[in-house]
Amino acid sequence: MKKLKVQDLIAVGIYTAIYFLLMSVCLLILRFVIPGFHNLFIPAVTALFSGIIYLILLNKVPKFGAITIMGTVVGLFF
Repeated sequence: MKKLKVQDLIAVGIYTAIYFLLMSVCLLILRFVIPGFHNLFIPAVTALFSGIIYLILLNKVPKFGAITIMGTVVGLFF
């Protein structure tokens, strides 16, 4: 089994921070560009831009638990 090392945990933390910031920026931009119907487009637009960071994390840390940690941290923020 491949276990997460300290180097992997640091990478997960960095990519989670970038993921969260990108989601926040997309949400803020949509809030001001489409003031009435921004709630309809938030999931699609944030998934398009944040998905890039998600895929980079999958390439950099292909071990079990990296996505779980990322999801847990983002879930705790929200």
